Amino acid sequence: MCAFTRLTNRSPLGGQVSTGGRIILAALLSAGTVAAMAATALASSYTVTGLGSLGFGTTVATGINASGEITGRSYLGTEVQIPCSDRRHKGPCFTHPGHAFLWSNGTMTDLGTLGGLESQGNAINDLGEVVGTSGTTPGSTAESTAFADNGVMTAIDPGDATAINDSGEIAGEGPFAVVGTPGDVFEQAFTYQNGTTTVLGLLPGEGDIFTAASGINGSGEVIGSGDNSQSYERAWKYQNGVMTDVGTLGGRGSTAAGRSWGSRKPVATRTTDSSTPAGR
Repeated sequence: MCAFTRLTNRSPLGGQVSTGGRIILAALLSAGTVAAMAATALASSYTVTGLGSLGFGTTVATGINASGEITGRSYLGTEVQIPCSDRRHKGPCFTHPGHAFLWSNGTMTDLGTLGGLESQGNAINDLGEVVGTSGTTPGSTAESTAFADNGVMTAIDPGDATAINDSGEIAGEGPFAVVGTPGDVFEQAFTYQNGTTTVLGLLPGEGDIFTAASGINGSGEVIGSGDNSQSYERAWKYQNGVMTDVGTLGGRGSTAAGRSWGSRKPVATRTTDSSTPAGR
């Protein structure tokens, strides 16, 4: 699959805020303020709007921008024959492919694929540019990061694009050679802008086999997570060419989960007290 771009979720403060971030904010408020906020929320009314689908009736939304444009994956109504994954099944086997979409003003647009069967939008910026991933060859599991603008999807690098800011700078992860050991190819975070890919590498001095980006802000600061030499997942921040382990809250692991797209807003991070090694 290939990754591509479109818009991402925003908070009223100009960025998407993790659940952990909201808990921290609530902890700083007085009990009376929290109670007043709760009462206001109960008195408010909300409308749930179905986005529809691309034919099969199943849609998953993954990102929204400040204009209310949405991206994600929706499944087609048309069945496609595929190789049977279970040898014991004599076939034929069929599936309803999932495609990346852009939903805007009540209309869902199929963004297609990069030649493969499936695609998915992961994030969308305020310009309506979508990033995600797409298959590149029918019947193959090969993936590539992709960028979609005005309904046209373009391949970038092998891997998955997970975030995009309003300057069009994309963050994601893909298979790249490890600096200093070109024989080793590991999943590593990267950024892409104006035709240039920058591989962010592994955790300095402690990295093991992967890093993955989860967000990028308007200043080009990137957050994500990666495993250390003990195989524990650790959150990191990448700024001015340097990747920094943000530490933990006393446990062995942490993850960076928040995002912010404002030009001056810092990226948000969330740490977890985890004693479980990262999966390999």
